[in-house]
Amino acid sequence: MALIACGELAAAVNMAAAKDRAPAQAVPTAFEMQLYYADRTWNWADGAAYFAQDRRLRAWTAKPDSTSIAEGR
Repeated sequence: MALIACGELAAAVNMAAAKDRAPAQAVPTAFEMQLYYADRTWNWADGAAYFAQDRRLRAWTAKPDSTSIAEGR
């Protein structure tokens, strides 16, 4: 009888701890990241970047003495 009561107490403690815990955050998949960022543009003071629907990233920056362009997949 004592063993059953001990088991019930342990279950109650575990349930209370589970309620206090925040839900686990799922890590997004590569596909989900592509859906989120596709067809988006980022602008900054001296350049910009664009993540196209075809999953290609194009970025460029220009300063008085130099210009840089990058393209990746």
